[in-house]
Amino acid sequence: MALRGDGLIVGFGAAAALFLTSCGSTAAVSPTASPSPGEETKSADIIFSDALTYLGTQAAIHLTRTQTDGSGAITNGTLDLTQTTGHLEQTDAQGVKTVVLIIGGKAYYSQSGGAFQQLGASDAAPALSLLPPALTACESSHHGALTKGSVSTLNGHQVIEIKDDGTAPGDTPGSTFVAVDGPPLVVR
Repeated sequence: MALRGDGLIVGFGAAAALFLTSCGSTAAVSPTASPSPGEETKSADIIFSDALTYLGTQAAIHLTRTQTDGSGAITNGTLDLTQTTGHLEQTDAQGVKTVVLIIGGKAYYSQSGGAFQQLGASDAAPALSLLPPALTACESSHHGALTKGSVSTLNGHQVIEIKDDGTAPGDTPGSTFVAVDGPPLVVR
């Protein structure tokens, strides 16, 4: 099962930041498993927990993200993950392409087609935190108060908005949209 995304380097941190919020990322998905009946009737905390649990079980995840900064500069990126490996590719507004590989608990990067270099432990940590086990563990404990928004349609899926008030340290207010017409997967 793969998640499919719709629109999530001067240094490696800029590449990882494209996909990280407080400690995680957002993605769009194409649910293929059976629906989770009544997901929208559950509390915001339970819906969010269900989505993280399901995300953590996926064998493969594909995320894409487009980010626009305050000056209007656009950065595009893709991220392909398994439970233990990852491939992140980002092109910034100046056309600089960065590739990060996660293999065997280590992270390597290449910029503009150059040779891959291993990142030190502290620089590799943001990349390793994107792997599903670490991502779901972080997101499950690092968020503000959650409330439910309305049910709507997004990318052809019925979703419910889960709003985070951003009150956790290092968190920012935001919304996560969880599918209610299939398994409880994050759509955006």
